[in-house]
Amino acid sequence: SLTIYFMSVFRLPKSILVKLDAIRSAFFWSNEETCTGAKCLVAWKNVCRPKELGRLGIKNLEIQNRCLLMKFSFKILQHPNIPWTQWYHQQYPLGIATKTPRPSFLWKIINKNLPLLIEHSFVITYNGLSTFFWLDKWLLDSPLQKAFPHLYSHSIDDKVLVATVWQTSLLSNLRNRLTNAAARELDYVLLLLQDFQQVDRPDERSLTHGLAFSAKHAYSSIVADDSFDPHHDFVWASKVPIKVKIFAWLLLRDRLNTKANMFHKNVAQSAVCPRCQDPYEDALHLISTCSYATQVWSSMGLSAPTSLTALHQHPPIQGLNPNIWPSVALTITWKLWDSRNALVFRNEDHSHRLTLRNIVADFSLWVFRFKKK
Repeated sequence: SLTIYFMSVFRLPKSILVKLDAIRSAFFWSNEETCTGAKCLVAWKNVCRPKELGRLGIKNLEIQNRCLLMKFSFKILQHPNIPWTQWYHQQYPLGIATKTPRPSFLWKIINKNLPLLIEHSFVITYNGLSTFFWLDKWLLDSPLQKAFPHLYSHSIDDKVLVATVWQTSLLSNLRNRLTNAAARELDYVLLLLQDFQQVDRPDERSLTHGLAFSAKHAYSSIVADDSFDPHHDFVWASKVPIKVKIFAWLLLRDRLNTKANMFHKNVAQSAVCPRCQDPYEDALHLISTCSYATQVWSSMGLSAPTSLTALHQHPPIQGLNPNIWPSVALTITWKLWDSRNALVFRNEDHSHRLTLRNIVADFSLWVFRFKKK
């Protein structure tokens, strides 16, 4: 898109990012130009996270913009022989990150994104010409800056390259009169450097987890964390349409516009179930404890799930391929929600037999999504 091309060259201002996110959020939640907070069922920052982490996987534009621009920082380090990097080195012969009184547009892009690249990459160091001695992860799993903070506080240039230190010695790149703590750390660093041998070969920089650099991999590396969504495969590996997957995602987090949620937002006057008059209609009540839902499940020879988490652990229909069960379960819950909305918005009271026929009709359409073996 035009936005992606623009973000590949320029860093978007915060005000533009806010407006773009407002447009995207309004379109996603209401299919309109604007959207009130009551219609936004999940905070946008939580929507813009990977599906594996329990979110919807919509791109965070600010991070995507930084990753697209990060390629300039990567290429200036890893591809010194292409024309524009040669020009850059001629313009700034004292070093990649050397401060200048009149920085060019390209200099600003490279140096603003260089810290992010360093943070999310590691280097296999050979000649040391593209490895930052203090900032990069090259000798240890963490930067020497963090491993030896007292010694780092005496450094003359925090962006000094390994090749420079190797040629001039580490001591010449430190201020005089080291503290006792810094002196002890210096001994340890010198011990580590004994195992390093400079080789006439370019350094190899990779993203975290060993991924080769690309804007896509950089984005994945930045947004990744240690959390994992136990419902991920149940929802996103199913064969139902995307609208049903998003419904399931909201359902499993109890973020649907049930009476209970609308009551908490002061939109509805009560949380009473419109079908069975139970005093509290939440997501679990919608698909399980409501007498209507129980009747639908029992008509198929199944017991209603005891919790939202138990939905993907629910015993499938006997003789049914377990890989098909997620699609069946989501179809059932989708038609329960559809039947409930027919009653609320159109005053149509569907019998449980009609809902069963709708479940069969929808699944018959979606069954062709399964690959034939």
